[in-house]
Amino acid sequence: MIEMLSTEYWVLFPVGVLVATMGMSSGISGSNFWIPIYLIAMELEPAVAFWMSLLTMLFGFGSGVVRNVADGTISWPLVRRYARVALPAAAVCAVIAARLDQRLLILAFSCFALVYGGSMFVGAWRGLEARSLPGPISALLGGAFQGAIATGAGTWMLPSLLDEPEIEHHASAVGSSVVVLFGCSLVAVVLRMDPMLIDALMANRADVANMVVFAAPGVLIGGQLGPRVAQRLPQAMIRPYVGGLLILVAVFVASRAI
Repeated sequence: MIEMLSTEYWVLFPVGVLVATMGMSSGISGSNFWIPIYLIAMELEPAVAFWMSLLTMLFGFGSGVVRNVADGTISWPLVRRYARVALPAAAVCAVIAARLDQRLLILAFSCFALVYGGSMFVGAWRGLEARSLPGPISALLGGAFQGAIATGAGTWMLPSLLDEPEIEHHASAVGSSVVVLFGCSLVAVVLRMDPMLIDALMANRADVANMVVFAAPGVLIGGQLGPRVAQRLPQAMIRPYVGGLLILVAVFVASRAI
């Protein structure tokens, strides 16, 4: 309703531009960045914060998919190969997410992001050979994380995509990751809509509406900027770039859980 709208959350517009640009340029889920924003800054309860992070990133990643299609930076054979494993995993874990301890999930993700991001960052700068999981395994884990805690798919899949022989430039790995991420997040948004979540959303409907009004336009713009950043990012910088972002996310998410 119009009377529910206000300018209280205007800051989410510039934040949305920045977050979507980082997410789309790194190939990891934008919800990695939205979760700490909604949990810490907006003080939403975990279930609502997870769902809102998925919904917000859908706007940005949908915009990014359009940009990547136009730029030709998507490997559709790889998308099909990863999606047929990741989407069912996301669906199953989204259905059972409400039965899981959200605080433990937050801690589990923060530990995962810290260790994984740190290994990517340090390994890249020390010149160590990057190690990635086989594609089907990374797709399975990525889809499961995305469905259960609204993040993680891109973090698992991107290193594997970067090592695929079909990938000639990292921008194609990023673009392909974005498409699979979009599908997993769409599945999770729909399947996480249980009665408890609906009640929580209704109780916070004024704040949720105001946040979306400002965040959505921002991520739409960032979704167009991010792929261009990925195309211009030097090959040697992609792993330390992603790793550094994950370390920051891990710190913010862990502080909320603790």
